[in-house]
Amino acid sequence: MPRWLLSFIVCAIAVRGQSSAYPGNQGRPQSQPLSERGSVSGRVVDAASGEPIAGARVTIGGTSKTDSAKLATSDPAGGFLAGGLTPGSYFVSASHSEYPGALNLAQAGTRIEVRAGKETTGITVSLKPAGTISGVVLDDGGEPLSQCGVSLLPVPLGGAVPPEAGRVSTDDKGRFLLESVAPDRYLVVVSCEQDLPAEHILDVVGLNGFEPGETWQRTFYQNGTTRSDAAEISVASGAEVNLEFQLRSVPVHTIRGTVTPAPGLSWSTAPEIRLIPEGPDTEDSREWTDYLNVETGGFRFEMIPRGAYSLTAWTTDQFGRLLVSEAGKVVVGPAAPPPVQLQLRISTTVFGKVERPDSGTATVAPASAGQRIPPGGVPPMESPRTASAGILTLMPARPGGPFTTLTGRVSPQVGSFQIPGVAPGRWLVRYEQPQQPAWVESMQYGEAPVVNQEIEVTPDSPAILKMRTNPKLPNLQLEYVDIAAAAKSSCALQAVPDGEGSRGMPIRSDAGGSDRLVPGRYHLFGVEQQEGGVSLNERALRLLGRQVTSVEVVGGRDQTLQVRCFPAEEVQKIINHYIAGDSRGGSASPLADSSRRVIVNS
Repeated sequence: MPRWLLSFIVCAIAVRGQSSAYPGNQGRPQSQPLSERGSVSGRVVDAASGEPIAGARVTIGGTSKTDSAKLATSDPAGGFLAGGLTPGSYFVSASHSEYPGALNLAQAGTRIEVRAGKETTGITVSLKPAGTISGVVLDDGGEPLSQCGVSLLPVPLGGAVPPEAGRVSTDDKGRFLLESVAPDRYLVVVSCEQDLPAEHILDVVGLNGFEPGETWQRTFYQNGTTRSDAAEISVASGAEVNLEFQLRSVPVHTIRGTVTPAPGLSWSTAPEIRLIPEGPDTEDSREWTDYLNVETGGFRFEMIPRGAYSLTAWTTDQFGRLLVSEAGKVVVGPAAPPPVQLQLRISTTVFGKVERPDSGTATVAPASAGQRIPPGGVPPMESPRTASAGILTLMPARPGGPFTTLTGRVSPQVGSFQIPGVAPGRWLVRYEQPQQPAWVESMQYGEAPVVNQEIEVTPDSPAILKMRTNPKLPNLQLEYVDIAAAAKSSCALQAVPDGEGSRGMPIRSDAGGSDRLVPGRYHLFGVEQQEGGVSLNERALRLLGRQVTSVEVVGGRDQTLQVRCFPAEEVQKIINHYIAGDSRGGSASPLADSSRRVIVNS
């Protein structure tokens, strides 16, 4: 026998012996035989009618974090089947685009047990039906208005303004229908672009015969003409809400003006001009360039109803530099406003420096993320500091403005930064330090301390922004209250910043601490983890944050805070009360007021 063949046989015997000696392959898991696995079958049905739901996405997930989920799709009869499941406990849930849950959360599922080699049958997953909103839009004579836009807006709960939940147009009979509406509270807004009837226009046109002095009000809410005085609509599961909007004509005027470049400047492209209503209803901003005379710089906005507005213009010069104007304030009253003069100047560059104390340098009194800084709380620039790199962001403080977010990188050597192209107006300042987490201990713009992280940029401002950061994050110990000891391990902490414009932020729940929470005011609470891994969205977190009093988290200090943990069933109750208009879930509001030309039937 050749020596090489003898060696091969010896090695093969050795390997076989090792496999026999270590049947578990040294502790690594082996795949389970298919004969020892189970399966699950069932149906997805409408909870109200019992009718089958086809095309639903069914998730069969293990109750352990290490278990993987199986997916299935329901057939035309609502049936589903999933096999190859390791024996154990599972959670079955379903979702469908036409069956959104309350606040657009996932709907509840059911727990099952899977046995080896067996099929778990007869599982029924019920989905509650969504709501519908229908109605009609009429003019002041009771005639239907077609091609009017109808938008569905969730009622803001703080933070960023929620996006539209739906949009449709009225038909030739003025009717509209919004389907698959998730249970929630909404504002319904109607926008029409139709002109007045010809015989009506003849009665209201100006002396020149071309500029109308009256038109339909462009935007209507239920029970009001602005978002601030609009009534809220509650849509429960399966509810059918009916609305009637009857528009009325309002007096309007024409806004005229001129836009010119400052001496020594010229634009390379025609300026864009935006008219923005002052107040909370900034989504009605209008932008026209059709009426701009490039040679003379003259412009006009026609059919503008009464109210306060700001005008802003911007473009670029031949060198690509941003040219902007200060906001011109315009008040439209009984009489036409005087002409507005806008002058374009080179935009401002915001310069600044970000610093943090050396280890041996005393810190100033802590402030909440740059807010409520006492006078003199910002150290002079010549003090010894260690530079820190990061990203500084300027965001328009006023929604609906014509300018976008601007960012600048902070030099890792000296901590300096510059942000060009900053238009006059109010800006929110945000600073992130990815490599080494830190919080903004104090902020100063020009000679004044910054309040609420907002700066006012003007063409004549010094445009010097100084920030001091502190890498010492708060040391928090969090104690659960009103919850059984066994449930504490399944309670996940949440921190919702107090105030507008900030997003809810989950924080670590292990060991009851929060190791990356910067100073500021927060609504701190825990949420019992729902079986099946269903998580809450920001809207639900904002709602739960309303149920607890905000607390101040202070930098450079040890704090022990008591935190309430919401059981899953209480979370559902809070959401249901909110949708129904109960004060437990938020401020209650009337559902109908027929005297204001809105009819609600549900």
